[in-house]
Amino acid sequence: MTALYEIVPVGGPRAIGDLRYAKPVARTANAGAEYGFVKIRYKLPKSDTSRLISTPIDRTSEVASFNQAPQDARFATGVAAFAELLRGGKYNGSMSYDDVLRIVTAARGQDSFGYRTEFIQLVRAAKTAASVARLDR
Repeated sequence: MTALYEIVPVGGPRAIGDLRYAKPVARTANAGAEYGFVKIRYKLPKSDTSRLISTPIDRTSEVASFNQAPQDARFATGVAAFAELLRGGKYNGSMSYDDVLRIVTAARGQDSFGYRTEFIQLVRAAKTAASVARLDR
């Protein structure tokens, strides 16, 4: 499973509106030091023991723009956007197959086994299929 989160500073622009039932959080003196803290617990296949990864999310994780984000993060974003397009694109805003292609092509990087290239071909095929489906209506 993959989960991607966008962290928006207080007062910053949001892709989604305020949470319906969330109460406003009081700011503390240390509020600017960390955005949050992540704890992930997982088990490897055929293992009885879980492992914990925990890390603060602070300004050291921040990048000035999407293009400056790590290559794998950008590619994963393109994969997630493609999955959302296949589900109907409810949360994609104006993102299109062309946008996904632009993201994943720029973030392909080393592709020793050809998986990323194969994914790009899959996005192109889905774009073509979506175009044909629109013509058939």
